[in-house]
Amino acid sequence: MSGMVSVSAGYAHSLALKSDGTLWAWGSGYDGQLGNGGMNDSRNPVKVSGLTGVVAMSASRLHSLALRSDETVWAWGSGDSGRLGDGFTVRRVTPVQVVGLNGG
Repeated sequence: MSGMVSVSAGYAHSLALKSDGTLWAWGSGYDGQLGNGGMNDSRNPVKVSGLTGVVAMSASRLHSLALRSDETVWAWGSGDSGRLGDGFTVRRVTPVQVVGLNGG
């Protein structure tokens, strides 16, 4: 892969942002923090589902976050304690928009 502009390391997974605004993840997928629709680990980078125009991202212990060019924030992985910001406490294996942080 080429065109990487930023990387972030979580507890057991990592994220890489490409210059085309796509986001890639690898490592532990135990709580869906890879964002590719599953909960399997990946030894190789997999594309985070449904996200384009990403300008910043962060990998945490069991969840991930992305900021898109339209100023919306997206989260996926473990939803414990409401950490995904979507009003629920459930796991999300693909990105969901954080409520109340609308772009514009």
